[in-house]
Amino acid sequence: MKPTFFYVITVSLLSLFAITSMLGQKKYNFEHISIPDGLSNAQVWDIKQDQYGFLWIATSDGLNSYDGYNFKIYRNDPGDQNSLPNNTIYSLMIDHDGILWVGTSSGLSKFNRANESFETLLLDSNSVNPYSNIITKIVQDSKNRIWLLSPESIFMFDKKTNKIKQEFLKDGENKMPVRGEKYALLETSSGEIYAGFHFKGLIKYNE
Repeated sequence: MKPTFFYVITVSLLSLFAITSMLGQKKYNFEHISIPDGLSNAQVWDIKQDQYGFLWIATSDGLNSYDGYNFKIYRNDPGDQNSLPNNTIYSLMIDHDGILWVGTSSGLSKFNRANESFETLLLDSNSVNPYSNIITKIVQDSKNRIWLLSPESIFMFDKKTNKIKQEFLKDGENKMPVRGEKYALLETSSGEIYAGFHFKGLIKYNE
């Protein structure tokens, strides 16, 4: 049976559409940027862009500032109390005032752009537990409160008083949530705070 004229036209149009679609597909090129390009460490934990266009990159060996061409690296200097307290940087947050906050394995650091120095606050200055001052996530909520995650607990930082306090979030059994690494934190449109545990699910804080 010979193909009909309609069949031939339909097949031709479909073939033309397929070829056109293939030709019109965009190609995305990814550039690998790592240590040979100036990045301080290949283990990247967080990235933020500030109001000036700079990328801030948290790594396991220092905080990196990147202008698209060159890196500037900030590390701990044992002889400078205004440097970062530790070179392991887990989290970054740029608040509503444009200030960069850095979550390290040794506390929360505030970056002073004018003199490129850091002011550091500890979650627990009396603890000898090496995990007590690790900050894995920083989030500012709609009420301008800054929430901090650590393996030990959840904390809230008050910018007005410059104080950090532990938040005793309770579960269904009226107990503190289990300890463990927490890397995810989100405020929903209704004002609820969700925190994600490593292998242990979610907790929700409804004020």
